[in-house]
Amino acid sequence: MKKTLLSLCIMLAAVAGQAFAQNNDVAGNKRFTVSVSTGEGGQIEIEGTGAVSKNSVASATINTGEDVVLVITPDEGYELKTLYVDGADVLADVDEDGNYTISAISKNMSVSATFEEKSEPFVKGDVTGEGDVNSADVVAVYAYIIEGDASGYTKERADVDGNGDVNSADVVAIYNIIILGA
Repeated sequence: MKKTLLSLCIMLAAVAGQAFAQNNDVAGNKRFTVSVSTGEGGQIEIEGTGAVSKNSVASATINTGEDVVLVITPDEGYELKTLYVDGADVLADVDEDGNYTISAISKNMSVSATFEEKSEPFVKGDVTGEGDVNSADVVAVYAYIIEGDASGYTKERADVDGNGDVNSADVVAIYNIIILGA
């Protein structure tokens, strides 16, 4: 009976010690886990830990009170679309270098991010999407007038004057852009 009780005490002490070790560093400081989940189009590194999430989940254990820097790196042609920390939208707080800092961690935290393909900048009058306005855009407007969406061009781009209709006024608007730069 004494052996059983002693064995039970040793086992409980070992379990308690293991639980303490998992949540505390060697000095006894409380530690917390930061878990990062990302989808396709980029990655997030938990700086200084080697943990990187790319189309997956990564986590790191951090001592209480430490700052956690998330280094966000979109793939080429992608940009960060959403960033949530414990359900709160923090996208606006990402700095110009693409980093987000969780200050003085005091609990386990969950981070999720999504990336999206960058959209091409829209140039008014550039119906073809080539990046400039020229006579090919006039032809594209005529194609849209005749064929509509089947032309392969979008109404948004073909409606150069912005009145909601695609017609000869949009051709005139393109000529004004080409000739007058207006």
